[in-house]
Amino acid sequence: MPTIANVFDRASLLLLCRLLSGNPSKRAEAIAELSTGKVGAAVVTLAQKEDLSSALYEAVSAYSESLPRLQRVRLAVCHEANRRRNQLIRDAVAEIAAEAERYSIEVVALKGARWVLEDGVGFAAWRSMIDIDILVRVEDYGAMRPIMERLGYRSTRRERTFLGQSRFAGHYHMVALRRNREPFTIEVHRHVGFQPALLSTESLFEQSYAVAPGLRLPCLWHAALHAIIHWQIHHYGTQLGFHRVKDGLDIARFLGRPDVDWSALADHAARVGIIRKVDAALATVTQLFAVPLPDAFHVSADAQQYVAKALQTGETRLRRWRAKQRQRIERLWDDHRFVYRSNLRKAHPAVTRIGLWALRVRRLPFLISHLASIALLQILISIQHVFRWNQGPDP
Repeated sequence: MPTIANVFDRASLLLLCRLLSGNPSKRAEAIAELSTGKVGAAVVTLAQKEDLSSALYEAVSAYSESLPRLQRVRLAVCHEANRRRNQLIRDAVAEIAAEAERYSIEVVALKGARWVLEDGVGFAAWRSMIDIDILVRVEDYGAMRPIMERLGYRSTRRERTFLGQSRFAGHYHMVALRRNREPFTIEVHRHVGFQPALLSTESLFEQSYAVAPGLRLPCLWHAALHAIIHWQIHHYGTQLGFHRVKDGLDIARFLGRPDVDWSALADHAARVGIIRKVDAALATVTQLFAVPLPDAFHVSADAQQYVAKALQTGETRLRRWRAKQRQRIERLWDDHRFVYRSNLRKAHPAVTRIGLWALRVRRLPFLISHLASIALLQILISIQHVFRWNQGPDP
């Protein structure tokens, strides 16, 4: 049995989040704690692991005594390298959009690419990324492959099985594409995920705005909602907890802006049935990053409980394994990929429901095995707590 040890140090995680906070007073408190304590090395290591060295540098660069000189120099080097890479990303996205515009195709920059394109001076050097997401209208999706090939982009993975079947025909984005040895890949999307109704391509284009020929940026509340969906739903944050600080940082940056229409986001989340997941995400970010909660939301008791569980999930391998088993159950039971592919084929809703239930019946042995694993892990977690193997909070 693997050694039972912390997956992350909670003190370092909380300090890193406060350092990255947009709240000046909380950030100042965190910098003072960083300067006087012995946690600097642990925070820097965590930032490197989470690919947040550039963001940490921006947070502490004005405070020369916050970290030893060698650590600050390393962070500064990471920050400058990331700024240059983001400038290349900005140029690449603009080039793709300009080429697509020749064929009357418009492109919307998503996620990290949006931050880079919005910042024409610093190129959002705090935001690191290795893949760039761009969105086109569904009817333009097929035409984007030859456009990307003309620009020199090639697939980074095999796209066909040994039987000749396309592995990405039923996906919401193309296989990642790379040109020469550029330090990033491009993913061309037709939808933002396997549940396109949560934030449709049509609505994203309707409320986006042009910034260059053929290039558009999503409105701020759409971008904020996409960040929440990407963490809570697409990457199963509801089950796996707060497992990527970068997801929380993006949302914290939106919360720090006065120009996000949070009322529109709340109304939309209620319409599509994800308000509880949005509440949970915002409760987590506002607590960890010490940023204000929008007036359109309130922290419910369920959201407060979620925050505690989200932190506990990452503290030991046993809790992480238990969360992973729960995620597997949900993925097998709901199988949004099957539903998405069925909708692409324009299958009748009744046919889709029958097919989904047939899959559930076929997967029943796997579902039972995952449930048994959860029960066993819960016993081990209880034993771990009784014998005080874990120093964290109660599960």
